[in-house]
Amino acid sequence: MGNNIQPSISVVIPNYEGQEILERNLQKQFEAILQYRGESEIILVDDGSKDSSVEWVEAHFKEIQVLRLSTNQGFGAACNAGAIQAKHEILFFINNDMEVLKETFEESVGLFKDKELFGVRLGLMMEVHKANPIDLSQFYLGLTLRRGFFELPMLKRESRGTCEIPSLSGGASAVNRKLFLELEGFDPLFLPAYWEDVDLSLRAWQRGWKILFEPKAICFHEGSQTTKKVFTPLELKTMSEQHRYYLVWKQGAGLFFWLRHVSGVLCRLVVACFTGQGYRFKAFFKALEGLPVVLKERKKMQAKQNILFFTYWEAETKKYPAFFENKQN
Repeated sequence: MGNNIQPSISVVIPNYEGQEILERNLQKQFEAILQYRGESEIILVDDGSKDSSVEWVEAHFKEIQVLRLSTNQGFGAACNAGAIQAKHEILFFINNDMEVLKETFEESVGLFKDKELFGVRLGLMMEVHKANPIDLSQFYLGLTLRRGFFELPMLKRESRGTCEIPSLSGGASAVNRKLFLELEGFDPLFLPAYWEDVDLSLRAWQRGWKILFEPKAICFHEGSQTTKKVFTPLELKTMSEQHRYYLVWKQGAGLFFWLRHVSGVLCRLVVACFTGQGYRFKAFFKALEGLPVVLKERKKMQAKQNILFFTYWEAETKKYPAFFENKQN
């Protein structure tokens, strides 16, 4: 599809049990991609669905490549598989419950002229209410340490222009395919979901690559439509908490960092005793079970760690007001 006026793009859409979602969104996604002026391809990665998602896509969209995974593995694994099959310069990871526009691609691809650019976070409109979506295109994810754990406060910027940020945002991002594969993609440690995008972003920064936020590259997102089908709210909270530990244990550096973390763990578990948050204990012990694998991954990337990175983004984060400040865990 398209020609060579613009950089070539591969759009990777992970899907699991999503026929109903695809019926709502895929036509709009397809039409927006057709308007892109460069070479393009669409790869739908079916993550072991048992419904008729694949059959429906193959019947209605002959141009879309369908990659079937034999078992359900999670968001990161589906994206990794799609990235390997893709043939173009820039990868767009787009959730199946997302509506994209022509501008989603046009406003972001030009940024990749910078060869040190790893990825771009796209602007989001959250469709909590279809007629009045929440405009998150003027907000970005910061990075800070709060009681010894990484936090990603949603921060409001003074300017709506393109800016450097610490982290991508999962299924609303574009990345340099060559650099993504050089990092070996999303770490399977974080399967099936949560914090894999932050880990990927930190590894990119540690290589000296950049991540930008482009608010004009708009996506409309329904939000968590797939995970709600697979996991209960309590299971999702437990998984996210477990992967918080993984991220700290893999990425942490410096004596002061570890002192903050140990005191934070003790505080977290004590508070859980008095607030009925039993899932925090379950997550902690599940994380301990995975510690040997975490340490193995940490050893692979240890030479790349740089505590100055965390110090810089903590200072940057404090410059802007947090949009969801009272909703952080």
